[in-house]
Amino acid sequence: MILHAASIATFFVAQTQQAQCAVQCVQAALGTWWDRLLQFLPQLIVSVIPVAGGVWIADRSFRKTKKLTEESFRATSEKDHERWVLDQKKAEWSQLLKRVAEVHRVLRVVSTTGKERAELIVESLKPAVHELIIAQSNCVFLETFFADQERSKKFFSFLYDADRISDKISGLLF
Repeated sequence: MILHAASIATFFVAQTQQAQCAVQCVQAALGTWWDRLLQFLPQLIVSVIPVAGGVWIADRSFRKTKKLTEESFRATSEKDHERWVLDQKKAEWSQLLKRVAEVHRVLRVVSTTGKERAELIVESLKPAVHELIIAQSNCVFLETFFADQERSKKFFSFLYDADRISDKISGLLF
């Protein structure tokens, strides 16, 4: 059966003639530059203009995003800097107050007798005042506080008086 189908197909293939290919090649006229431009213009409109528009939109978007990012970063870094300065001032105040509390503790020794109290003041007051002076000299962020002459005068007169009292008590004991 398969051979019968193959023989019929071969019969029909042999009977058909191959069609002749007749193509005429004609050289196109070049025409003027205006004609060539008009032929090229639709291709330009379809391919180049949308790409250029997309690039323009992307560029505008990028510039706007960049500007917003820079403004946001600047605002954030300024806030971070302000917070850092406040933290530094807080740390300096903490050190100063610790040293003042130590001086206050030395001067407020109440539970001892007069001589013991005087000896404790002599041996503890000078180091406490010295630590307070060191803490004040390390205050960079409290510069505006110490720039005020009235405050600075009060602070340093306190230190001078404490040191002088320590010397007087020391002179009385020895």
